[in-house]
Order: sequence, then C-alpha cells, then structure tokens
Amino acid sequence: MADLLQFNAQSWKLRQSEGLTFILPRSRDPDRVYFNAEWLFVHPDAKDEDALRGQPLFHMNLIAAVPDLHDWRDLAGRTLADGDGDPNDEDYDLSCGGPDLFAYPPGADPRQRADGWDTQMIFGGHDDYEFEFELRAFRPSERASTANRELQVKQVLGEKLPPDWEGRDWLNEGDSLSFSGRIRLEEFLCNVPVNTAQPIEWAKQLTRRELKFHEFGFCHVNGGDWFNGSFKPSDGIGKEGRLVVLEVASDYFYERQRKR
Repeated sequence: MADLLQFNAQSWKLRQSEGLTFILPRSRDPDRVYFNAEWLFVHPDAKDEDALRGQPLFHMNLIAAVPDLHDWRDLAGRTLADGDGDPNDEDYDLSCGGPDLFAYPPGADPRQRADGWDTQMIFGGHDDYEFEFELRAFRPSERASTANRELQVKQVLGEKLPPDWEGRDWLNEGDSLSFSGRIRLEEFLCNVPVNTAQPIEWAKQLTRRELKFHEFGFCHVNGGDWFNGSFKPSDGIGKEGRLVVLEVASDYFYERQRKR
C-alpha cells in the first residue's frame, strides 16, 4: 500500500516527508549527482491531528548517487540497486549501487547500526515535480552476515564448506523493509564560491546547467533571509564554500509573486 512502510512484520504510516533534495556541484564524482530524502512515520492508528510528542516514531533517511543524470526529469524510470551488473564487465562499477539507507525504528538497540542495508530504489513516472517510487531493502543479522562472509572466504580459497551450511535457515535472517509512494522534488543545495557577489544567481546557473531546472521558488543563502534573499557575509559559509538553498516553485510562491 502506498505511503505505508513495512518493516519486518510491522506497518508504519507516513506522517511527514521532507521531499527530494539534489546536491550540487558534483564535487565528489563528476559523473554522478547526489540526492537525499527523509521521512517520518507513525503507528497506523495514529490520527493526523495527534501531536508527535509521546508517540512512537520511525525515522528513515537515505542518500543516493545517480550516474549520468543531466536532466532532473530523467530520474523517472531509473533503478538504483545494489548487486546489479556483471562484476566481470569492464564497465562494472561497485560505487554505482542502491541508496545508503538509515532506518531508526522506535525502541531499537542504540548499539545497532542504522545502516548496512542492501537496497533497491525504482523510480516510476513523474507528474510535475512528483516521482513515483518503490524502495526495498534487506539487512542481514549480525550472525548471518558474519557466517556468510566466512563462507565466501572459504569458497574463494577453495576450502571445504561445512556439510550443513545449506540447511542453516538463519543464514538468511535479518530485517526487511519496503516502502512505495510519491516523492516531490523540493530543493537544490548548492555550494558556491564564497567570494561571488551573487551566490543565489551563481547557484541558479549551476542548476540550470547541470540538471536543466528552471522553475525556482524562494531562494536564499543558508542563514539569510528566506523571502528577499539578503544575507550577511558570514551566512552559509562552510568547508566547501557558501551554501545556497534553491526551492522549487510552489503555489504559495506564485501567489506571493502575484501580490507583489
């Protein structure tokens, strides 16, 4: 069911989505563009008007690298998955896989890592700025992961396998997760040179060139004024430059433009 997260035998209802955020420039890898997304889920019986405080909450976020994406609309129809391709193919790239997923169910053991998932994310069509998608993930238990690594090493070295290893059901034990629905492109985060006099326009030009996006809404330097774009010299400065937030145009943005 759309907007319903399935985590093992539990179901969780979507309460809040932060949407999809592209990250520019392609400083980590010129052939890929990164995006992140974040969701918050509540118990299926929770009412929309219920306050979040005191409720069990399930947080989930991911970050993904999309190869050869030069138009934001071409995200439609793409599949990002771990284990795809032939390792013997000279073009096979281990770094081009599924998203890095971080899941935080309520009551989870704080010693357990939130990552370690094998993931597959499939994008369907898009309508305006919304994309259909399906996310599936599996994370083996600690003992299953350890045992499978040991078996792989034995196979590579040609060592004899334990006679009962195929009958060990727990070799496949672990957590499973699935979620499908729609996600809206919300914004672009762009690091621009600190000394540029017009950081917002620089970021817009970068986004037009890299992802062919043109319909900008409210845009601001991180820490600056959200509406008029003004900023202090110290706003948005980090290790990689000055951070600019470019929002996708919304109905509220166009309404304010008409009133001005």
